[in-house]
Amino acid sequence: MSIASDQAVHRSQRPDIITDQVRAFFQSEVPDSQMAVEAPAPESAEPKAPTAKEANGSSGLDVVSHTAVTLQQPVSMAGALEPSYYESVGLTPVGPVSWRVGPPPPQPVPPPPLLAESIGFTPKPLHKCVPPSNLEDMRPPSFRPLDGKKHEVPVPSGTADLTKEWCTKAFRFKGALGADEKVTKLIMKPLGEGEGEFSELVLLAIEVNDGAKGAAPRLARHLVAKFSPPDLSAVELAQVFGTEAHFYNDTSVEAGGLNRPEALYVGYCKGSGCCGKRQYCIIMESAAGTREAPTVCYKRVDGCNSPHHMRLAMRSLARFHARWWQHPQASVLKHYSHPFTAGGPLPKFPSCIAITAWMLMFKNGLKALPHCFSTHPKYDGVPKFASEYAQFIMELRPVLRRRRLAAVREMFREPLTLVHGDAHLENVFFSPEYEGGCTWIDFGLTMLGQPLGDVSTIIAGGMPVEARREHEHVLVRCYHEALLEFGVTGYDFERCWQDYTYQIIKPFFQLLIMAPGFAKERKLRKNMFSPNPSVGSQKLALMYQQLNTRISTALTDHKWKDRIGAMKMTAGKYFRPCQ
Repeated sequence: MSIASDQAVHRSQRPDIITDQVRAFFQSEVPDSQMAVEAPAPESAEPKAPTAKEANGSSGLDVVSHTAVTLQQPVSMAGALEPSYYESVGLTPVGPVSWRVGPPPPQPVPPPPLLAESIGFTPKPLHKCVPPSNLEDMRPPSFRPLDGKKHEVPVPSGTADLTKEWCTKAFRFKGALGADEKVTKLIMKPLGEGEGEFSELVLLAIEVNDGAKGAAPRLARHLVAKFSPPDLSAVELAQVFGTEAHFYNDTSVEAGGLNRPEALYVGYCKGSGCCGKRQYCIIMESAAGTREAPTVCYKRVDGCNSPHHMRLAMRSLARFHARWWQHPQASVLKHYSHPFTAGGPLPKFPSCIAITAWMLMFKNGLKALPHCFSTHPKYDGVPKFASEYAQFIMELRPVLRRRRLAAVREMFREPLTLVHGDAHLENVFFSPEYEGGCTWIDFGLTMLGQPLGDVSTIIAGGMPVEARREHEHVLVRCYHEALLEFGVTGYDFERCWQDYTYQIIKPFFQLLIMAPGFAKERKLRKNMFSPNPSVGSQKLALMYQQLNTRISTALTDHKWKDRIGAMKMTAGKYFRPCQ
């Protein structure tokens, strides 16, 4: 159960102020720091009317216009969608052998061919990931475990410890520098300078002398250093930075199945004594590209209207999910949390305790979020937040009250795999230099989970409303076909579509986790709710305005409340005796 604190998750939800600064730094451009922040026009939340072709049923069901909850027969497949399983997650049978809840998926329509001119380049083929036969073959070069012990290359605590001599020593240990090569010049620039929001991230530009094999051809010249901030608790550091450090350190890019920047250094120091302060440092290649190899990265505030770029992301996620499909939480995955047993950076819990924690997050979040848009006189003059969910919450709360157990079990039902956990637009970069055309960053929320949670996060949360309605069927179809291509069996498209429509709740659930913190900030008139918000807070508010509109509209389009209403009611007690 990877449950990050409000502060830690809040960091992962901030709008990307990094990309422009990275490009300015690496391409010698000067960003216009005085540019005014203008609010983009809110996206339309009104459902579009079905076309005549859709109304006649010739192109499958129009989910937007579908008003009744349809129950269908299960599909026979390996792994069993048996009645006993659906009873265990709280789905109520209606009629003979009618178990599946929600509107049926659209009729199969093969995705159109991917056009290189639509994305600006021809992506490299994405090859099937063949799992190594043993654990040692999964390790990156010069692997050493993150055990917190002292090492010949000490863990830097900040930019003051990053010197040319330290970089030379660290990169030689990794094998990126030869014995006769060294770093001769080091330029550093903190990201978010002057705002204090990304002070733990630093851009590095390095120069290397010529050695016997040239000027260190294996070492990238543009790097990003990430330091764990000093204001996080030990638990928060282990959950967020510890998880990301293990993702970069424990498996190679080829063995992990997901394209990501190569890590040049991963360090962990657990401090002295039982209360010693933990420190993490990760130095990786920059994913933002250079003038010679530019990348495309969409911002959440603007959204992505390109189905072709989104298809690259679908195939990349599908290969990653297929690599760890139904993999046990053991050996190489022991550092990642399981939704029902925790583990990883947290202690192992009985499933009843883990499920109870998720249920309480639902309850507390739904209780706190209305305070973010309340019109009570005590909030006079304070901006509203998340009012896009007002109608949805009002209808959901009485339905969900006795169905939280079923809702949580369905949110994390099998198949489980290793998921990114924060697969939004600003964490994926598109470029011809990457296999499959894209690469991913930010793995602080990586855990074992339902794979369609990643898919719903980037589609429902990243595409403008009309673009999502037009392309989501094809994108989910593309993702499912890639799953089959990369070795997944016993998982048909109907089940994939059902999982996608249910997992649209995931980005909303992440907001519920943060809702108590937002409610407190509004009460205290801080950050986004300050009378004089900073530029970063303004950007954050604009991003959430667009994100909340997209997610609330997607939940309404797919009749999520009706799906919850069809589930079995459970007792009012949250804690259930462990079996």
